[in-house]
Amino acid sequence: MLKKISYYIGAILLVVFVYFNYIKEPEQIEKKGEESLVTSNVSYDVENYHVEAEKQIDDTVNNKRTFEKAVAMFDGMKLSGDNALVDSANNLFLENNILGVSQNGWKIEAEKANYDQKAEKIYASNQVKAYNEEEGITLYGDSLVTDTKLEDLNLKDDIRVVTDKMQLSANFVHYNDATKILDVKENIRIRGRKLGALQTDELSGHFKEARYDGIKKTIHAQGDFVIYYKGANLRAKDFKYDEITGNFTISKDIVIEFENGNLTVEKINYVADENKMYFTGPLRGKNGNFNLAADNGVYDSLTGMLKVDGNIKIDNKTSKLSADRGTYDTKTGDLYMTSKKSVSYEDLDRKILTKDLAYNSKTKELKLLNSYDYRGDTYESIGKELYYNDETKIGKITDGSFKGDQLDGRAQKVDFNLEKKSYIFTGDAEVTHRGSILKSQRIDVDDLNKRAYIYGKYTIYNPEDKITFYGENAEYKMDAGDLISRGRVTVIQDKKNMTGENLTYNSNTGLGKIEKNIVIVDEDGSKMVGDRGEFDTNNYAEIIGNLKITTNDATLYADRGKYIFAEQRVDIPGDIKIISKDGNATMNDGIYFVSEKMVKAKNFNGISGDKKASGDEVNYFIPRQVVQLNKNVVIQNPGMKFTGSQVEYSFITNDIYTSEKYKIYYENYTIDGRTMKGNMESEILDGTKVNLRSSTGEELYGDFMFGDLKNRQIDLDGNVRATAFNVDKKTQKKEPVKIRGDTAKIFLYEDANGELSISRSEIKKNGVYEYQDMTLYSDYMEVDLIKKLALGRRGNHLNIGGTTDVKSEITDIDMNTEIAVLINDVEFKNVDKDGKVMTASSDKGEIFNKTKVAVLRENVAADTIENHIEADYAKYFMETGILNAEGNVRIDYKK
Repeated sequence: MLKKISYYIGAILLVVFVYFNYIKEPEQIEKKGEESLVTSNVSYDVENYHVEAEKQIDDTVNNKRTFEKAVAMFDGMKLSGDNALVDSANNLFLENNILGVSQNGWKIEAEKANYDQKAEKIYASNQVKAYNEEEGITLYGDSLVTDTKLEDLNLKDDIRVVTDKMQLSANFVHYNDATKILDVKENIRIRGRKLGALQTDELSGHFKEARYDGIKKTIHAQGDFVIYYKGANLRAKDFKYDEITGNFTISKDIVIEFENGNLTVEKINYVADENKMYFTGPLRGKNGNFNLAADNGVYDSLTGMLKVDGNIKIDNKTSKLSADRGTYDTKTGDLYMTSKKSVSYEDLDRKILTKDLAYNSKTKELKLLNSYDYRGDTYESIGKELYYNDETKIGKITDGSFKGDQLDGRAQKVDFNLEKKSYIFTGDAEVTHRGSILKSQRIDVDDLNKRAYIYGKYTIYNPEDKITFYGENAEYKMDAGDLISRGRVTVIQDKKNMTGENLTYNSNTGLGKIEKNIVIVDEDGSKMVGDRGEFDTNNYAEIIGNLKITTNDATLYADRGKYIFAEQRVDIPGDIKIISKDGNATMNDGIYFVSEKMVKAKNFNGISGDKKASGDEVNYFIPRQVVQLNKNVVIQNPGMKFTGSQVEYSFITNDIYTSEKYKIYYENYTIDGRTMKGNMESEILDGTKVNLRSSTGEELYGDFMFGDLKNRQIDLDGNVRATAFNVDKKTQKKEPVKIRGDTAKIFLYEDANGELSISRSEIKKNGVYEYQDMTLYSDYMEVDLIKKLALGRRGNHLNIGGTTDVKSEITDIDMNTEIAVLINDVEFKNVDKDGKVMTASSDKGEIFNKTKVAVLRENVAADTIENHIEADYAKYFMETGILNAEGNVRIDYKK
């Protein structure tokens, strides 16, 4: 196939280009009339040229002048014809046997021509021929447009271009004598010629456009073109030819079409003096049923040797070959294939990958050397070397594998007989049968009787079940799937290690038994032991008798347990006891989740040091010693007791969390709320909708609470309410002190009786203090129940009994004396017993609530319905409405 390709690739000929110009049709020369004046051997001068003729004929009737055998001489060119006419505009028209000769060596021949005086252009038609004998170029066409020096030639329609090395036709040609560039365009067609040393008499084809460089003697064709040669077509888009060396290059979208197929290459280089054709890939071809692909190739027509390099691929419907490089001697028929990685061959019977391949068709011996991969109908093999006789069916493998029907093995040496189905694997032997992999130093397989005998220490692995067996000396019944191994065995499955003594196992069912001393160790170090065991490789392992599960953190004891592999859990019926270094727990009817090391069970009771926990249901996370308890939950340490229906609690950190209603008993306080999280050791609690009640009757509430009980501080936020008490010294009666606000900080202290009580509070935003008939509104206030003070510091408004309203920058109230001290911007309003209203302002003041007296100081201004009073000092009796003023008193009467 490659030889054929070389023939028609060599047939690619030179290509030429065409350029179109509009050609002006000359006027017809009228025949001379009867009334004419004839002059012989005349000379005639016009503006741009000189005319000499054998005859001059002047038509006196039509006022026209014609010439016979005329020669028009221009600057650098002579133009002659049998008949000529010069019109009134000095345009020249010629007919019959026209010849133009230029000083640059170009000549033109035509049947008609005319010179346009204004355009200074020569137009020729009817079988035009333009040629330069020195440059070896001849151009033919129906029409020509050129200048008077024949330096710029434009030919149109039915173009033929002829050189020593090529001949073609086209629609347009343009030649520039200064650059020696010939451009050919439109419908370019090749005629048979000779290209270098290649005979191209049977060549034809067409191009879109081409350029010939007369100086460099090169041709460059671009755009789609096709070459027809000896039944083959070559299509491409770029063609370069050197007339001097005879070398040529073809590139861009090359397609070579022939009778039964095609070939595509990236580039074709022909080196004439080497007589070699170089194909630059990728090479892609098809010949009949065969396909070819390669990176590059070289064909030497003298030696008949074809060399192909790089990604060689040859295939048809039934076979295919690939290699890095290969040689084929077309004279002897010798074939050799090699690759840096692998030669690949495949047909209906076999598939081969090898470094080197050799085959003797007479002896039927196949040799695969230097690493191979053989896959045939009867067996498959991968190894270093393979020798196989296709007639005797006996073979030998070195450092390789053998795979037959339901048998797959490898070893340092494999001796096989395909007729007897006998296989001996020696040295690091490994045999796979029905998914099970057997490893030992020697394995003998009798495939007729379905027996495998394992000698020495062995490993058996089943990748489907992900199970591995370790032991020494065993018999395997291949059809039944029975493995029998006495003595100590180890079974590993999915990161679980199971050991014991005396194994029976069936690979078909996945069921097995270990007669005694079963031990299962999980990947994280968890260990399960028992008296004996039964297992299903795909489902479970059941430990029977004296179950003990040991982790890094604790040990679980029970009678028995069933390990469900897929769910990573051990179902444990009956009583369960867990002992750790920090405590112990009891429960029953549980499930141990292996990955989480968590027990889900009933009736939990746990103790760790001075901490206790209990509940009807439990999730016990052993490493973290965290319990999730449900129903009848109790958590207790020396300082705090928690009860509820749900909780998560850590024995290690003492962290506690619940999303359900709960109750906490702390000192003489009971705390309940909607949700809570905190730490029972640090006594920090964070909750929502929290109520706190003390044994003395104090109450606290907030939508949100952060309580640092150990440091006796509680922060409340949202709808804060608090009730405390102040004991009247005279009556010893407990009077309630009520506090409200948006946020509050509450401080507790331990009273004389050893009980917690509210000592002080800070209220922010919309704060309200209520005691007796006094109500203080403030955006920031402090209430000190020990010092018996209520201190307003921002936005203060004091109301007494509903009849007195006071505003001041600072308001300090003594609970015992009921005296309010007013500082800065005092505004006072009072309604006396008779309903009279008095308003006043001052810088300072005091209210004596018990005696119902108000004292105003500095810049006092008071108003009643009757008068306006100003003074330095005023004393006002709130019930009677009597006002005493002193110091710089001024009274203005309003009536």
